[in-house]
Amino acid sequence: MVLFAMQHFVKGDLITILLGPRATPELRAMYTTRMGLDRPVLEQMWLFLKQAASGDLGIDIVSNRPIATILSEALPNTLQLASTGLLLALVFGLLLGSIAARRPGTLLDTVLGVTSVAFITTPAFVVAIVLLLVFSVQLQWFPVTGAGEPGQPLDRLVHLALPATALAIGWVGYLARLIRASLLEVLSEDHVRMMRAYGVPERRIVGRYAMRLALIPVVAVMGIGVGDMISNAVFVEIIFARPGVGSLIYNAILARNFPVVQAGILFTVLVYVTANLVVEILNAWLDPRIARSLGPGS
Repeated sequence: MVLFAMQHFVKGDLITILLGPRATPELRAMYTTRMGLDRPVLEQMWLFLKQAASGDLGIDIVSNRPIATILSEALPNTLQLASTGLLLALVFGLLLGSIAARRPGTLLDTVLGVTSVAFITTPAFVVAIVLLLVFSVQLQWFPVTGAGEPGQPLDRLVHLALPATALAIGWVGYLARLIRASLLEVLSEDHVRMMRAYGVPERRIVGRYAMRLALIPVVAVMGIGVGDMISNAVFVEIIFARPGVGSLIYNAILARNFPVVQAGILFTVLVYVTANLVVEILNAWLDPRIARSLGPGS
């Protein structure tokens, strides 16, 4: 709703911005009616929300195609990029955090801590530019732009490597610090000391018992992580010239194609909300105390 209202504060006439100053009065009138701009603002907003609730995102005024179709074409590339980045962040973040938690106070722990903070404080678009210049331009190990040829999994994977790494770097550092702190807290609890006293191997304690509880705060932030991946994908897709929802929104903003911008932002919001819902369900599964607090049958 806020995004819909913001387009009415853009300077200049929206139809003139879209069609140019030389558009004929007939063409201007046709697009004004098609976009519903001849109606009151509240009625326009109601119609937009009503159509969006039924899955109708409108027609792209530039290509004259359904916006839902355009989004569905761009969606796989963005989801592939975000999911790969999230997977890399989880794997390496959990690995580095576990190593640091097993050796607290050592030189290795200090080095991993400094590295993690450096990863956290470096924006994704800066990492993307550095990776592009070093590994694509200088070393020429990876392709510079694009998403690879359809139907060629290896080629698409090669094109995905650098953008996914750029997305993952910041969350690798964050998850490493989070899992280290969480795992150290769990390992200091009484039931862990009791297992050690009974001679349970340390590897089994960490891998089977402590890690599950230590993952609870990690899972709790994954909803935010998905939203962050989607938002950072905008910059990464632009830098690597990858087709996706991010590039679609960016190009629509440049063209003042607000129906596409609205649909793209609405999609990212739905992804964010859905991801947080899934996170809440996973939290209840990982921690039985949460499920019990929700009541019987939860």
